[in-house]
Order: sequence, then structure tokens, then C-alpha cells
Amino acid sequence: MPRDSTGRRRGVSLALNERVFRANRSIRVPSCNVKTDSEALVLPVQSEVKVQFDLTDVQDSWEPSWARFDHIDAAIERSIHVSSQPYVSLLSAALDEIAKLEKQRAAKELEKQKEAEAKALQEQRERMAAQKERESAWLARENEKVAASPQAFTAPDNSTPFSGSSEKKPEALSAVIPNEQGLETSAETAMMEENVTMSIAEEPRDYVPHNVYTQQIDSYDAEYARLRFEYEAFVQDSNPEVKKIRLDIAKRINTTVNTLASTQKQVNNSYTTLVNIRNEYSDMPQAVLFMTFRVVEAVLDCCEPGCQMYLNPKAVWPSAHLLRGLMALHPSFRVIYFSMAKKRCPYAVPRLYHGADDGELERQHNYSKHNKNTYFKKQTALVRLHMALLAVTKDAEGIWAWFSGFVNACSKPVFKLPLAGVLVTSLSVAAYFCLDAYREQFKKVLTQCDEMVGKGHFKVANCEAAEMHHEQLSHFFKEYKRSNRLTVPEGFELKEQEEELHRDV
Repeated sequence: MPRDSTGRRRGVSLALNERVFRANRSIRVPSCNVKTDSEALVLPVQSEVKVQFDLTDVQDSWEPSWARFDHIDAAIERSIHVSSQPYVSLLSAALDEIAKLEKQRAAKELEKQKEAEAKALQEQRERMAAQKERESAWLARENEKVAASPQAFTAPDNSTPFSGSSEKKPEALSAVIPNEQGLETSAETAMMEENVTMSIAEEPRDYVPHNVYTQQIDSYDAEYARLRFEYEAFVQDSNPEVKKIRLDIAKRINTTVNTLASTQKQVNNSYTTLVNIRNEYSDMPQAVLFMTFRVVEAVLDCCEPGCQMYLNPKAVWPSAHLLRGLMALHPSFRVIYFSMAKKRCPYAVPRLYHGADDGELERQHNYSKHNKNTYFKKQTALVRLHMALLAVTKDAEGIWAWFSGFVNACSKPVFKLPLAGVLVTSLSVAAYFCLDAYREQFKKVLTQCDEMVGKGHFKVANCEAAEMHHEQLSHFFKEYKRSNRLTVPEGFELKEQEEELHRDV
């Protein structure tokens, strides 16, 4: 920059400009009256100019122009904000409209789901009412036969397997088959029992398979009805002390089931909780029965849509171990569990209804086209839990009976949609243990299943879930034939501590 004669740089600083402007603003120009020839006119004339810097009575609000100058970034930011404001408003309005439409759609879906559930419930009630009418008519006919020719019947033969004790059967039958006077002698009751047994055996069945295993499970019905009656009586008891006991047991069971994890420590803690409840109420059998029912119900509820075993297949193993422990605590656990599992999932027995009417088969299996994906996942979750329980209890005979009965039943005209999913689920959970127990015999079962898969016996068109399960089934047998062995199902070996479980996640 050029310099002046004094050697300083030429130019004016902003501070100097400000001082000059302030000085100019503080100039006073006094005036005096100058008389002219005409006395009528007086003109003010400037006679002195004095610059004063320190004036206290002068207020100066002037700001330099450079102080009002914004940085360019701030100016750009304001410009962007102003220009984008209309688009932001439009976007907010669009999002609000989308949220509103989503709420309306969810409300409609919920309404449809409620209508479907109400319709299914109504159909189930109608089926139960029709079933009761048929049973009542059948029992009436049997009573007429007994009244007409009582000498034609003999005492029951208790030598057949799973026939039960002769002391319990007359009591159960006398409660459901009274005569015209409402009373029977023990001899008449025994005659009726034999008649009922023979008639049930001769009654045509509309489901398969029929073997000793399924007959044993069906024989639990009378005992389960009695236990259910005792359970309901305890639940409906209005005694404050009983209510307190129910609440205490229910809270502890819910906490136990909901916090169950795939660790041996957690399973042991859960079993200890059940043992403590049993010991605490050992003098009240109804409370122990209530505990058994609630545990089984809570575990089965975990297979419902959105719950633990519905979402996580490996969660069946700690639940199966918990049920195994409960089996040792209550002698009627097997009756309660199998009866409840059979009602929730016919494939747990298994029980496959057969016939030519697809609509009737769908109704008998509680299938609905509106929730087919949910249906498949729920049924496979229940089958997975059931097979896991057979595995942890080392019930090789039960696993063999399930596979042999299911494969034989699949050759009948049954409801085919869920077959591939049920079979691949059972194979992935329990086939390893059955192969270890029966070796060559079970290999024949696997070979037969593989041949049925190759022939497309389990393949169903126009159903994505069924097609997916069929592909999984094909992959299972492809891996089995490649290695000629089966692996331990994932999740069977529980971790010792939670830290080990977290490392695998």
C-alpha cells in the first residue's frame, strides 16, 4: 500500500471514520441577529463554527454500516430457510395425511380381524353345540339299550392297555350317564361302562391315525374333565383367602414363564420357583392343581402370535425343560398337558381329519384363509414345543409313534396345506433323537418321507407359506442324504450362564 510523507500508510480505518462521523454530528452552529437597513427583517447569520467533542447532552444512536453487515453464511442460511419453508409445510401436511390414512387402515384391519375372530368363535360354538347334541343323542340311545336289555352286558375287561383303574371309571361314567331315576347301582354302572367302551370302539372315526398312542391320549378326556372341573371351582371361589392365593401363584408363574431364558441357571431357578409353590401349598391340592394348569396355559400361550416361541424357535427348549420339571411335581400333568395341547393343535397328537370336502377340512382344523400365515406359524410353534418336550423327557416311543402315525396319515385324503411345515418342524426338532434310538428302523421312515417329498406329495400350489415349507423339507433331506447323519437341534444344549448366551447373539 502507498505511504504518505510521514511514512505512514494512507487509508482510513473504520474506527477513524466513526470518530469523524461522531464529531460532525456534535457540531453546534450558533447564530446572531444581523440587522439590515430594514428593521422589519432579521436574518440569522452564521458567525462562528465550533466543534465540540465532549457533549453530554447529545444522544447519538448512529451505528456504522459495517456493524450491520451479516456474514455471508448467515445470509445464505436465511435464504435457504425462507425458500424451503413452503416445501417443509407441504411435507409436514403430507406426513400428517399419511399418518391419518395409516391409522384408518389399521383400524379397518383391526375391525376385519375382530370380525373374523368373532365369526370363527361363533362357528366353534356352533360345532361344540352340535357335538354336544350328537353326544346327548348317542348317550340317550345307549341308555335305552341298557334299560331294555341289561343282562346282555358283562363286567368290563380291565386287561386292555390304558384302560385305567376300575375304581375311577364308574365314578366318571355315573356323572355323565345317569338313568331315568338319576341313580345307578354299581353293577349297572359297570354294564354301562362296557357298553360305552364297545360303542366307542365301533363308532366310525373321521380322523387318522388310530394306534395305541392316540388311544392312550384320547383316554385322558374323562380324567381331564374332572380335573378341569376342580380347577374352575378353585378359580371361581370368592373366598378372599383363596383369591389371595390365586393372585400370588399367578404372579409368580407369570414372572417365571416370562423371564425364562435359554440358560441352565434360569431353568433351574424357574423349577425352584415351582417347587417352592408346591411346598408352600402342599396342604391345599387345589392350589397345586391351579399352579399346574396355569403353567401349562402360560407356556402354550407363548406360542400365540407375537409371543416368545412364536417369534423365536429356540425358545421352546427352556420351556420344554420347565414342563419336564412340572411333570415330576404333579401326577396328572401328562393328562392336563396332552388334553390342552390336543385342543390347541391337532398335529400334536397327531390328529388329521380326512375327507373330500376341503371346506370341511379347513373348518375342522380351524384354518382361515384370512390369517393363513399366522395359522402356519402358530401350529408349527405348538408342534415344535410338543416335540421338544418329547425330546427332553427322552420319550423315544412317543416320538416314534408321532412320526409313524403322521407319515401313515399323510397318505389319506387329509388337509394338505400345513403338512410340509408340520413335518419339517418335527424333523428339525426330534428326528435326531429318534434316529439315535431306533437306527435302521427310523432310517426307513426317513426314506419313505424323502420319497413322498420327491413325488410332490406335500407340495401345495397357490400358497407361499406351504411352498416355503416344502422347500425347507427338500433341503432337509438333501442335507441328510449328503452327510447320512442328523445334527443336534439348535438350542437343545442350554448355556450355563447368561454371558455365554450373549456371546452367541
